[in-house]
Amino acid sequence: NGTVNSSWGSFNLTGTESTLNVFNVDAGNFSLVNGAFNLIAPEASTVLINIFGTDATLLNFAFNYIGITADRVLFNFVEATSLAINNGSILGSVLAPLADVRFNNGQIYGNLIADSLQANNVYFRDAAFTGSIDPTSPVPEPSTFALLGIGAVALGLWRRRSAAKKAVPN
Repeated sequence: NGTVNSSWGSFNLTGTESTLNVFNVDAGNFSLVNGAFNLIAPEASTVLINIFGTDATLLNFAFNYIGITADRVLFNFVEATSLAINNGSILGSVLAPLADVRFNNGQIYGNLIADSLQANNVYFRDAAFTGSIDPTSPVPEPSTFALLGIGAVALGLWRRRSAAKKAVPN
């Protein structure tokens, strides 16, 4: 529900929702960040950044947040099996449960969940994720309602037939 654009090596995300701002980003585009990572979102909101692709890289970057704080930001590397982070500080938690993470020269203000971690000169700062990502129950598709309706009609016809057979004397 947020907007994403990039220019001159910077990556810009803007969210306006007061509760949850979701951004979907291709790992190839995310890997092009070679400068500033700018994020604007309301102060009390949660930011979920879904990064799609098997390989992702963050190299020589700086985070600039307006409104939002690191403890309410989650970077979700949905499909990543390889994640390289070099020379930068990540402001937020990283979820990459399938990824082998190589992290050199930097720090993370949040949690890191990964399949494996190779780290060199990396510091983890105290900023646990405090955002709220409330999964909603799925809304049934119209075809589901149609099938339920057909089933109810068929059941009604079957009962009617059964009742009619019982009413006819032999």
